[in-house]
Parts: sequence; structure tokens; C-alpha cells
Amino acid sequence: MNTKIIICISLLLTFCKVGQAQEVLKLKDGMTQQKTDISKLSWMVGRWKGTAFGGDCDELWMPAADNSMQGICRIYDKGKLQFTEYMNIIQESDSTLSVKLKHFSADLSGWEEKAEWTTFKLIKTENQTAYFSGLTYQRTKNKLVIKLSMHDKEKEWTEEMVFYKKETITTNMQDKKTSAILQQKAKQTFNEAWKYLEKKKLTKKEKISLLNLVHTSFYLWQQVPAHTSTHTSISLWQISKAYAHVGDGANALLFAEENIQLCKTEKPDGFYTAYAYESAARAHIVSGNKTKAAVQIKQALKAIQATKEKELQHFYKDIEGLKKLSVI
Repeated sequence: MNTKIIICISLLLTFCKVGQAQEVLKLKDGMTQQKTDISKLSWMVGRWKGTAFGGDCDELWMPAADNSMQGICRIYDKGKLQFTEYMNIIQESDSTLSVKLKHFSADLSGWEEKAEWTTFKLIKTENQTAYFSGLTYQRTKNKLVIKLSMHDKEKEWTEEMVFYKKETITTNMQDKKTSAILQQKAKQTFNEAWKYLEKKKLTKKEKISLLNLVHTSFYLWQQVPAHTSTHTSISLWQISKAYAHVGDGANALLFAEENIQLCKTEKPDGFYTAYAYESAARAHIVSGNKTKAAVQIKQALKAIQATKEKELQHFYKDIEGLKKLSVI
């Protein structure tokens, strides 16, 4: 585990009555705590990502329910989980607020005793800043800064953690409905493009319609949250095929090479990689470079060996058609 993380958290648990530091307040004897409703901290809700105690950190706060607001934090170093925190902001019976948290190691063993919490009592709030005793949360637009006052026998300091808002990890019904519509339209434009791809000769207007359709389908697929590299590969293949169909070998090759690079990075089933090379071969044929086309055909035949697909007659039929066109 990162040494700095161990030291900082050990100090947090040892010195719960933290010292005062700049922009972090300490609740002193006789000081009055502000009474406020937990809903006033709704600005903390959401998923946040940043750095803390020398490692990377994810923090999630859920909306208030039943006079409490739960959160979870995880800290990891170089991709390895160090520990997690379970956090609870509680509306006390006297209308004051307190942050109570527990720490857990990566194996879920607790740091505090079963009945114990590390506790920070709210002193006051100012706009989107909450001053707990020894702990400050401050939001500015999509940035959340958490400051923790700490000390040992020799000095005191403020540990600052900076987070940025991330998209919510939940999807509401409206999002699901929108996603379904986008997916439907992506499929629709993809299929509409085939009525032009199946025609041997196209008018200028039809060529423009074909290119508009394939690019629109690609764009719509990219907006679907559940889209995968397979969807992207298929779209790039259709775009390349469309440009080849209208006689534009340069752009056909541009999208074919983009597809090949995608397949090398994302490693989809060999079927899609093979068709990425198949489209590159077609692009070279359109540009008149039969030697390079033959090289791409060999790559396609090699890639197809890694597929799990069983029905390959159409693939081999397409390859045979390209072979005839690529004969020097």
C-alpha cells in the first residue's frame, strides 16, 4: 500500500479531534452548531473522481432519504484498491448534521471497532460550502474540494482532495427511452443505406443520400450508451464500403484503416477484423492498386481463422469477388 496513504489515514483515525487549519474550522467548547436541513447538502450528490492521499479516488454521494445521506469512497494506487470508506451524513435529533464514516481494507476488514465511527460535526454552511469540525466540503461548478485538517506531535496541516463531477452511473427511464430511440434510428439508417449499396449505378443525388445515411448511422450508434466496439467496427465497414461504391477509394481506405486500428486495439471477434481488411482491399481496388489489395485479402483470410462465427459463406463469397477484381 502507498506509504503516504497509510500515514494520512492512520492520523485521521488517531486524531479525530483535528487541529484548526486554513479554510477548515474546529468546533470549540461553547460554539453553537448551525441547525439546517440535510436537503441543503444536495449539491454534494453525484459521482466524483479525483485524487486523495496520494492515490486515485472515486466518491459517490446518493440523494438524502430518511434524514440521512449515504456515500461511498474508494482509494486506489496504480490500479490496486487500497481501502474504501462508507460515509453517512445524519440529521441529528437537534436538527444539526454530522458526518460519520467507517473504513474498510480491500478484503473488507473494518478499521474501526464495530460500534465506533469517525465523526465530524457540522459547524455551518455557506452557499455550496459545508464546514464540519475538521472537514470542509466546497463545490464550485463541477469541482468538489474536500479539505481535512490533520496534525501530529510536531505539526499540523490541511490535506486537500480535488474531485470533478462525472456522469451519473444510473440511467433513468427517460435515458433508457432516448437510448432505445437512438438505437432504432441507427439501425434504420444502416438498413436504408443498403438499398443504394445494392444498386450498381447511382445518380449524384443517390450517392449523396448513401453517404449521408452511413455517416448518420455511425453518429447515432456513438450516442447509444450501450454501443460497443463491434457496433463501431460495423459502422466503419459500411462507411468504407459506401465510399468504395461511389468510386472514392481514398476515403474508403481512410475508414477501412480506422476500422483496422480499432480492431487491433479493441480485439473484437475475428469476423469483424476480417471484414475490416476486406474493406481495405476493396478501397485499394477502387484506387487501382491491386497489389496492396491482394495483401489485404490475405490479412482478411488470416483474421477470419479467429472467428467464432459459423456461417461464413457470405464472407468467402465477398473475398472471392475481390480476388477476381485484384488479379494483376
